[in-house]
Amino acid sequence: MGTRSVIALKTRRGWFGRYVHWDGYPQGVGAGVWHIVQRDGVAEAVKTLINENKSWSSITASHEKDDSEFRESLKWVSGYGFAHSDQEEGWYITDTDKDKGGAEYVYVLSMEGMEIFVVDYDGGISSRGFYQWGGTTPDFVVEAEALFGASA
Repeated sequence: MGTRSVIALKTRRGWFGRYVHWDGYPQGVGAGVWHIVQRDGVAEAVKTLINENKSWSSITASHEKDDSEFRESLKWVSGYGFAHSDQEEGWYITDTDKDKGGAEYVYVLSMEGMEIFVVDYDGGISSRGFYQWGGTTPDFVVEAEALFGASA
């Protein structure tokens, strides 16, 4: 069973973003997004993760394709992961959606950093912390690197 998450962009009124099915824990999607932004910058990460792809099966900063994802409805995006190619246009998850798309974590990106939210079973949401892009490497990224390598 997947740990669902959302990668979102902060707006003046809240946030909107895209669904990710697998490895939504901070040591999974959180670390992957951290590495992607450090490598490509916020604008390119938002363009690829939110604007150009409708939803994701998995996120990885690696450029090496993992052949464990094999469905025809998935498209490999090198350095980002496997995107779903069968989702309808315009489908975003927002902070006003009651169930947050079934997500357990939300990663909200801004030019300054990334805030991680934990979603409880009734749709309530609480902040796990804000991590500045130029700041020290967060603990969840260090843990992921120890477990999975530098491109977690």
